[in-house]
Amino acid sequence: MYPDTGGKQSTTVNLLRRFRQYGDAVLRFIGNFTVPFTNNTAERAVRMP
Repeated sequence: MYPDTGGKQSTTVNLLRRFRQYGDAVLRFIGNFTVPFTNNTAERAVRMP
């Protein structure tokens, strides 16, 4: 899809690739209101007090 230049990809290209690959998961919270916008609650649960 994108030419392999052998160098570092730009942030824009990386974001576009990730969104195309995981777009349904990224926008899941829009259609399903039970899915939280962030995972802060899960991260707080596993952190050491």
